[in-house]
Amino acid sequence: MQVLEAESAAQASDVIAKLDGCVQLLITDIEMPGEQNGLQLADLIRDSYPAIAILVISGYRPDDFRHSGRTFEFMRKPFSARALLDTAERLLRERNVT
Repeated sequence: MQVLEAESAAQASDVIAKLDGCVQLLITDIEMPGEQNGLQLADLIRDSYPAIAILVISGYRPDDFRHSGRTFEFMRKPFSARALLDTAERLLRERNVT
């Protein structure tokens, strides 16, 4: 498995589009540089690529942000590397990705 980085929601969206069908998990912070935040990115990816598991992270509570009302897996910072890995592995397992 390979990990890819993006500096903004727009860049992440472009990377996912170029790798159509290869991205299995998106991990995004709510706060991101650029015009879109992580919730907007998550909505876009959910609409365009429903097979991708999505984990949204933030130091804020998810209800501190206005969003579409869709549900995504959420982790509040701070968290341990082990907790992040465990959550990512569970999300991939739930989507039957090994």
